[in-house]
Amino acid sequence: MKIEILQEPIDERKGIARSTQKPYHMRMQNAYLHNGNRYPVRFQISLRDQQQPYAAGMYELEPDAIYVDRDNRLAIFPRLKPAAKAQAA
Repeated sequence: MKIEILQEPIDERKGIARSTQKPYHMRMQNAYLHNGNRYPVRFQISLRDQQQPYAAGMYELEPDAIYVDRDNRLAIFPRLKPAAKAQAA
């Protein structure tokens, strides 16, 4: 499973939460999941505080991106690493 990042602007949202009245700041980057279907699926990856956006290219999930959460459910927090280059035959 490969994830592609294109050079697209970061979606940044700031505001005050209605329920808590606390400020929030979210940064997201568009990505495309190549999962074997005919066309890749677009989704958004959350960027951590102070994290630089991913450069354009192909990526894979880091091993620790998939984990069991506190409710014993399988969860994914997308952490990406550059995809391994295919070996020439």
